[in-house]
Amino acid sequence: MNFLENSKTVVGTTVTSAAGTATLTIDRLGYDYASIDVIVAVSATPANTAASILNVLTLSGGETTTAGSSIYTVAVPAASVAVTAQPSVVRMDIDLRGKGRYVKVDATPATSLATTIVARLGKGEVGVDSASEMGVLAKYSG
Repeated sequence: MNFLENSKTVVGTTVTSAAGTATLTIDRLGYDYASIDVIVAVSATPANTAASILNVLTLSGGETTTAGSSIYTVAVPAASVAVTAQPSVVRMDIDLRGKGRYVKVDATPATSLATTIVARLGKGEVGVDSASEMGVLAKYSG
């Protein structure tokens, strides 16, 4: 079985200012793994690194949507990740077994850059057949 066929995509809020926090709360019921991307728009400052464009990146889990138990917290991602002409992506691949039903991701940009969080849940207990069950607008398999 191709585990990507049995996956679900979840998209969080997008923020465009340093005063906001992009947030994604994931109901991971029936899924064991997640690949979570925090995507930050292209910076006009070539010397920026991922560390200088994200103030906070946190991952927490729990049995309620508040997901208060910390799984992963860092002040900033690794400073060695250079911002290029492409959007910056920080990926977290997480084994969700034993982490609680809900997982919450918060990302606060340091500057006014569009920041979005996208998660793909994998290894689902039950197969999903339709695009809406996968959390997408359209689905193609081939």
